[in-house]
Amino acid sequence: YSCDKRFVAKLMTERDKDILLRMLPGYFRYIRANPHSLLLKVYGLVMLSKGKKMLSYMVVENIFHHQMPLHHMFHIAPESM
Repeated sequence: YSCDKRFVAKLMTERDKDILLRMLPGYFRYIRANPHSLLLKVYGLVMLSKGKKMLSYMVVENIFHHQMPLHHMFHIAPESM
């Protein structure tokens, strides 16, 4: 989380990073055309080095930072392939 809890950094696998990079142009076109979309807002992809290893993080909005009431909450985890 960021200091103000507005953003979350999610560690990504190399495969996830490649998929994100392929889908970002279409995602940003959609978000620009639909600014009130309920899709998660992606703010950036950050790559940090840890020794010789590169770590990729996706920075997204924290959906629980808003005061919008929640009726149901689900955790959807990616399926390993």
